[in-house]
Amino acid sequence: MPRVKIGSVRPLKPPDAAHRLLCSLNVIVGIADKMREAWVLNGFIPRWEAERKTLQSLKTALSFDPTREAERLRAAKPSDLRHPKRVLSELTAADAGRQACCWLETPLDELRQRGAGTGLAKFLDELRNRLAPLIAR
Repeated sequence: MPRVKIGSVRPLKPPDAAHRLLCSLNVIVGIADKMREAWVLNGFIPRWEAERKTLQSLKTALSFDPTREAERLRAAKPSDLRHPKRVLSELTAADAGRQACCWLETPLDELRQRGAGTGLAKFLDELRNRLAPLIAR
């Protein structure tokens, strides 16, 4: 059995500035309901006629609007009609730049409204309530 010397433990040093700063950091983590694609779909607004037709076709096939009720997309297999990845890929032609426009260009109020069921609205509210005051300092 190893022997432990009594009194060999050094006292803790007072925290330095870097340690105090690290301990004062606030962390905000956002986790999309089901998949991140649901949040991107919440921000999809058709730009041209081809996108409008694709969205209308999906609304008919799904019996709901996937941009306003993305939480209802719950398929397990990516090939299934109700899989968020498949729906987003179809609406944006799998274009990452077009997908980025969904959260960069859609007004926050609209994202909040559409994202109530996916957790996006709650995440945006947390950012507004917790992060914005930190940035304003």
